[in-house]
Amino acid sequence: PNPDGENMTAPNADLLPAAIQAATKRTPVFPCTPQGKNPLTEHGFKDATTDWGTIRQWWAKWPAANLAIPTGERSGLFVLDVDKDDGKDGEAALLELTAKHGPLPATLEVKTPRGGRHLYFRHPGQKITTRTNHPAPALDVRGDGGLVVAPPSRHATGGKYQWSNQLPLANLPDTTRALLAGQLDDQRRKHEKR
Repeated sequence: PNPDGENMTAPNADLLPAAIQAATKRTPVFPCTPQGKNPLTEHGFKDATTDWGTIRQWWAKWPAANLAIPTGERSGLFVLDVDKDDGKDGEAALLELTAKHGPLPATLEVKTPRGGRHLYFRHPGQKITTRTNHPAPALDVRGDGGLVVAPPSRHATGGKYQWSNQLPLANLPDTTRALLAGQLDDQRRKHEKR
């Protein structure tokens, strides 16, 4: 049941304006299933656009669709997904990560409906592949080849994705960026082979 008492298949009047606003900032968007993450367009995140006309057509066709953004070079951003559900403790994993590799800069952030966070960062211009449970359990990297559901989309539990702040996108420190890109793994493997 939806705790807000909303009809989950009803149109969400906030989504089209949010999609247009993102497109105005040159962030490509595309629609996903209501309350879900599955793309509704034929080519998924590859169909993402900043064209207002196309965006209006999509939400006229699917008025309850969730709003999604492709991550990676296409949008110029990547997201660190800090999970906090199903027994996962992404916050503990993040604390361990920052204790070892240094603090993360303040950046644009989203509160997810199940208690997690999406930390948005500026794409560094090198490939960062989308990976789950990397660099630690309950931490996911949403990079090239991935997507992120954006506010004010709804989750199947009834909650909404919400902006926690409106900070500009930050750059990741070099060590953390290398870790998320898998470069530290590569360096460790090379060292172990010696």
